[in-house]
Amino acid sequence: MRCIGLAGRNLALVWVQNGEHILASIMDKRPVSPAEGVKVTVQGTPAGECIVEWWDTAAGAIMRTTRERSTPEGLMLELPSLATDIAFKIRW
Repeated sequence: MRCIGLAGRNLALVWVQNGEHILASIMDKRPVSPAEGVKVTVQGTPAGECIVEWWDTAAGAIMRTTRERSTPEGLMLELPSLATDIAFKIRW
């Protein structure tokens, strides 16, 4: 898995990619094994309620919006089965 993010005062943007979903596998039409049970912890979010927008990066559209609870250690999110990539926007 690859994960990169940016955080500001009240917003974080995160992108996560299945490490097998690369240009070579796309060009060779190799199947990619979906990653299951992956959890990401976003540090720097204040403890309390956050709103998370889950984005389908291929369609450029919001898949769903959820309310999550952040702890002093950060916001832990369990990702859906991931064969390609996903992005999410977190607001607090």
